[in-house]
Amino acid sequence: MIRLILFTLFLLIPSSVIAQDVPQLVITEIMYNPSVMNTISDDKGEWFEIYNKGTSEVSLQGISINDHVIADDIKISPGSYVVLCRNSNSEENGGVTCAYQYAGVKLNNDDGEIILQRDGSEIDKVVYDDADWDGVSGASVELNDWTSDNLVSTNWHVAYNSFGKRALLKTFDEFFTEGEIRANTIVTLKLYYDFGGATSFEIPNSAGAGTIDTTGEIGINTSSS
Repeated sequence: MIRLILFTLFLLIPSSVIAQDVPQLVITEIMYNPSVMNTISDDKGEWFEIYNKGTSEVSLQGISINDHVIADDIKISPGSYVVLCRNSNSEENGGVTCAYQYAGVKLNNDDGEIILQRDGSEIDKVVYDDADWDGVSGASVELNDWTSDNLVSTNWHVAYNSFGKRALLKTFDEFFTEGEIRANTIVTLKLYYDFGGATSFEIPNSAGAGTIDTTGEIGINTSSS
């Protein structure tokens, strides 16, 4: 009789309590086509960013990225981001600081997917198609907001920060010809010069009343002596 009661109580316990909690991680930015004027190859410059939207610290150890299982005990605090890279050498990957270097995962330039799992349970998944996402070579794509559905292509935009080792005037034009600066954000632009070095500057929108349409408003004049 006692065994029957205990078995009945066990059946009444929600499966979510019995199973280990699934980490609350969201893929928020992806660099799937890093090549800028053929200076950064895919095997050097691919990476993606994840965000911990939960209230507890998460260890990435044991979590799989497609077919790769993370071996290191990388911790992500609540409300924090980490970047996982195909190549963690910032001198070779476009200047990205990486928390972990994975292996055996290739992000196709045209279309692909990133699946995060632990113990067979899916944590997050992004399926991208460059034709739908309007990707730009040498720039990542980022989620509009971590609360957005990252399976919907319109919830992503080309990142305003670009990576590379050349002067990225072409990508600058592509970002801002039909671009905008969202409310209460600061866009940081960085130009890399062929002869070495770089220049950074900020364009803030602190009005908080909406986006600033940059179409035809922003340009760069360069000259050499």
